Amino acid sequence: NPWDGAGDDTDANHAVTLLPLPDDATHDPGDMMLVSLDIDDGTLEYKVYDDSANSWSTDFTDIDTVADSTTYTHTLSGAVNLATGDLFVSYVQNAGTANTSEVRAAKYSGGSWSLLTDPWPDTTDGDANITDSSIGIDSNSGDLYVVYSKGVTSATVNDVYYSKSIDD
Repeated sequence: NPWDGAGDDTDANHAVTLLPLPDDATHDPGDMMLVSLDIDDGTLEYKVYDDSANSWSTDFTDIDTVADSTTYTHTLSGAVNLATGDLFVSYVQNAGTANTSEVRAAKYSGGSWSLLTDPWPDTTDGDANITDSSIGIDSNSGDLYVVYSKGVTSATVNDVYYSKSIDD
């Protein structure tokens, strides 16, 4: 159980995705990463499961600060590039809030996380209302896709859009 009752593990309301870690110098086969969008304290964070030790890392480590919504709570998605072992997540900052919600993305490679260019930044227009996102990788080309639902000033009527990156 990754929630051991200490630190951020006492918070409720997490959106989570579980991703396999590559077999490399820092991880063994069977190691996994739990990425959490912690709605209570507004962070995107992660923990690592070490299969050989049969244990989780002690506490979550922050990736990004995120203003989240208690209405639109599952705004986190993950994908693995099978060719490189890199992990990717997409998530929504300030979900369901017109003009300030945005789609963000992050990449885990070489043992650390980096934030990527926002697939839909909040400065794109004056009334966008993003409620969810999902991320995927084209296994043939390596292109990264983020799909998101976006309404205009309202979170109840949405269209689906996508953004494509060829350079992560």
